[in-house]
Amino acid sequence: MNSYLVLKATGKGTKSGRSAVVVPLGVKHAKSIRVVGNIPELYHGMTIMLELKGNIVQDYKLVLNEKNLKALEKAQINTELYAAILERHTQLKKDNIGWNAAKLTLDDIYKVFPFDEADKIHKKMVDNPTEKTRIEAINRKIIEMARNRKKIAYKIEEYLSYFNAVEQEGAYQHLMVSLKILCLQAERYRLQNGTVWDKELKEKEGYVAETIKKRMALEYTLLTASEIRSFIDRVKDSGLDKEQIDTLWCLKTSVPCIITGGAGTGKTTVIKALIDCYAMHYSRDNILLVAPTGRASRRLAEKTGMPASTIHKALRKNPEDDFIYYTEHNPLPHRLIIVDESSMIDTALMYDLLSAVEPTSKIIFVGDHNQLYPVSYGEPFFDFLKELNVFTLTVNHRQDEETDILREANNVLDGKPVQSGRGITVNEIKINEIGNILHTADDNTQILSPYNALNAEINAYMKKGEDDFNVGDKVMALTNTKEYCNGDMGYITKIDENGTIAVDIDGTSVEFTRARYHDLTLAYAVTIHKMQGNESDRVIVFLPKGNSIVDKRMLYTAVTRARKMLEIYYYTEE
Repeated sequence: MNSYLVLKATGKGTKSGRSAVVVPLGVKHAKSIRVVGNIPELYHGMTIMLELKGNIVQDYKLVLNEKNLKALEKAQINTELYAAILERHTQLKKDNIGWNAAKLTLDDIYKVFPFDEADKIHKKMVDNPTEKTRIEAINRKIIEMARNRKKIAYKIEEYLSYFNAVEQEGAYQHLMVSLKILCLQAERYRLQNGTVWDKELKEKEGYVAETIKKRMALEYTLLTASEIRSFIDRVKDSGLDKEQIDTLWCLKTSVPCIITGGAGTGKTTVIKALIDCYAMHYSRDNILLVAPTGRASRRLAEKTGMPASTIHKALRKNPEDDFIYYTEHNPLPHRLIIVDESSMIDTALMYDLLSAVEPTSKIIFVGDHNQLYPVSYGEPFFDFLKELNVFTLTVNHRQDEETDILREANNVLDGKPVQSGRGITVNEIKINEIGNILHTADDNTQILSPYNALNAEINAYMKKGEDDFNVGDKVMALTNTKEYCNGDMGYITKIDENGTIAVDIDGTSVEFTRARYHDLTLAYAVTIHKMQGNESDRVIVFLPKGNSIVDKRMLYTAVTRARKMLEIYYYTEE
């Protein structure tokens, strides 16, 4: 049986949880291991010489051998810097600050490898496929997969086929028993007749569905036919096409509706027209523009000339108070609510929004039905597409752009592979060649990949210094506060003597104290999900060749994040 190890950083000056997965180069009890993950002193592809006593690591040595020189070359690190690292490492060891070695669990392997690959590796490590930690990891993955598929309730059998373990005799029973216990321990989950559901979110999902039904039955007048017609007559020569003009009739009643369309179909143009049409007869103060992320709300404000905010901020009755919210009993005062990037809204957030909107107020959901589902539970926008009146924009208004990005985005929707063209480069590379591409990235470049593990490696490679955060680093906020929103990106401009980090987010300086470091992460590379609602002049996408994780929606979303330049690299393992 092979030994798979993880070297974990310990002691003073290390970041909790930082680790590098190492795989034996030889056979059982191999003394030479290859680095797969990334930590400051160890680089992908390096080898480490271990002093072993049985399977226990007694000591380790970093050496400047041919393999390490090659790894350093691939990582674009000079030998002088490496020599300094060795010196620092020696000092750390003298201070009893070094690396501990431990056998990998399935969860450990999954941090680096895709789950199906991790499952195969771990299967070779255990004698019993129903081993407790293995079953627990698979159960957690089942729930995660259900979450990724945006199901609040799901049949267990839908997911068991993904795992090698269930092919083994007795594994299914162990999985079901373990999953039942897991659900009982987590009070919000329920398991019955092979179906698991989230009780709290199930209730919110029911509320959303019932609320939409009630609103569809209400026909309160928002604008009269003559008021809408007068605006149409006024703008008939402004360049709006028939599809865009037809959407204006959605303002006639309070019944909620959807405006959807792919990239370049003029959704923002329609939003501006809807605002102008309503404001021709009533005050703009009655209009509320919101989006699920800070970046999306700022883009909405820039393109419409109207104030816009995140849904979270809009629901605060007093912006200075985190605990006073607009609710069913204290509804929002607005008559017309336009929600951009609606495809990103999960069930919980949709519940919060709908419960705070007057039954007679008009809600217009705007979004691209081709983009990814929300990161969290539920997919209300896509459910609404089946229930509400939908205005679909199909005419491409950006065909004459200087790039072929939009053309290729549409080809993705047709099931065609992305091709190189104007502003687009598509290549196949080895994973160890990624470093050669990274050095070309500048402030106008955003790197994307579907894997957190690869993004972590890229971020560690791209950061400006040895510390976790350094002046000049590109970072992203991970939570919503009064000062910033989840998904906001910026650059570190200052770190004072107390460790307080100043980040420039779209021209506004925001401070993160040490206690709020967990709200911040490096953002040279992020997942495609995280980039949804954002754009960048240049986008570099690293995708595993032939991996089913990259479906049509994910690829389309990645392609449409680029404004001017798109580079897609399909990589294979070394």
